[in-house]
Amino acid sequence: MDIISLLLVNQLHPKKNFQVISIADAIPIKLDVRNEEEIEKCVRETYNKWGRIDVLINNAGALWWNSIEDTPAKKYDLINSVNSRGSFLMAKEAIPYMKKNIGGHILNFSPPIIPIINQGYMPLKNKTAYMISKLGMTLGMLGIAREYNNCNIAANSLWPLRPVESYALINHKLGNYKNWYKQDIISDSVLHILEEDKNTFTGNQLIDEEYLKKKGVRNFTKYRCHPDYNPPTLDEIHHLWRSPNKV
Repeated sequence: MDIISLLLVNQLHPKKNFQVISIADAIPIKLDVRNEEEIEKCVRETYNKWGRIDVLINNAGALWWNSIEDTPAKKYDLINSVNSRGSFLMAKEAIPYMKKNIGGHILNFSPPIIPIINQGYMPLKNKTAYMISKLGMTLGMLGIAREYNNCNIAANSLWPLRPVESYALINHKLGNYKNWYKQDIISDSVLHILEEDKNTFTGNQLIDEEYLKKKGVRNFTKYRCHPDYNPPTLDEIHHLWRSPNKV
């Protein structure tokens, strides 16, 4: 299994904090984020290629939505190894290189904690193992934000308000395109986050749509997969989704 987390690197743009590399400049690196040696090699090769690491986006993920009794130990180990452990180790390796070039951005794709508490922990139901792994990513982000706030390294998390089209949703048959936003809403959110001040904008648990509204975005119909259907929020449909009961 090859599970990839993205390192986004390049020389700094004179007017921005970053510059997105082109596909032609990207280097493909086989990476299983469960493997510490592969993580070290990936980060090292990335740094050797460009001489700096400015951004780490932890987007690798494993999904298992099922009850506690229907969660085999190997599924629990898988999702936690990929999600919370993998993102932690990626950050651990990238941070020393970010400190060399006086800062960087780390972004974890994981849910905010407070809304789960406010809903009486209902989002945990039949997704306990998965949410342990994803909230572990959020806690990891908060720890990075506190430990490295004097190093010009910002850490934030991002989570969708509504389902976003992905292979995870397609492969698990979790709704259809009428129920999804395009991936553009995530990429637009990321680009705005990377423009934020690393010294002050850190430790935030962001929801894509809410964050973009604060950045002045008003038209969200452009993100719909089907122009005539506004997707439901995750909170409205999470109770309908279950992973196939396969070990």
